[in-house]
Amino acid sequence: MPIGKDSKAGSPAAPASLRQGEESVLGSSLLFDGEITGSQNLVIEGKVQGKITLSQHSLTIARDAQVNAEIRVQNLTLQGSLEGTVQASGKVTIDPRARMSGDITAARISIREGAFFMGNLKIKPGLSGG
Repeated sequence: MPIGKDSKAGSPAAPASLRQGEESVLGSSLLFDGEITGSQNLVIEGKVQGKITLSQHSLTIARDAQVNAEIRVQNLTLQGSLEGTVQASGKVTIDPRARMSGDITAARISIREGAFFMGNLKIKPGLSGG
C-alpha cells in the first residue's frame, strides 16, 4: 500500500491526529514555558510553566509530569505534580500519588486516597452548563 493512502478508499489518509481527533501529547523530555491554548485534549508528560486554556477539552497531567500553571479546562486528571490554580467546567480528578498545591474551582472534584492536596476547593455545579 502506498504511504499516505487509506487502504479502503484509496484516498490520502488523514494525519493520525485527525483520525484519532482527540489528544496531543507534550512528551516527557519537553520543557514548555509560556501559554498553551487549543481545541483538543492534551496530555502533559514533561514540564510546563505558564498558562493552559483548553476550555472545552480535557487535560491530563501524567504521573511524572511537573506543571506550574494557571489552568482553565473542561476536565482535569492529575496523576503527577501541579502547583497553581485550576478552573474546570466539568470534573477535576486527583489520582493516588498525585500532588497538588493551589486552588481548584470546578463543577465536580474527586481526590482519590493517597493523593496530596493543599489549597482551597470551590465546588460550583453551575460551571458544567447543566
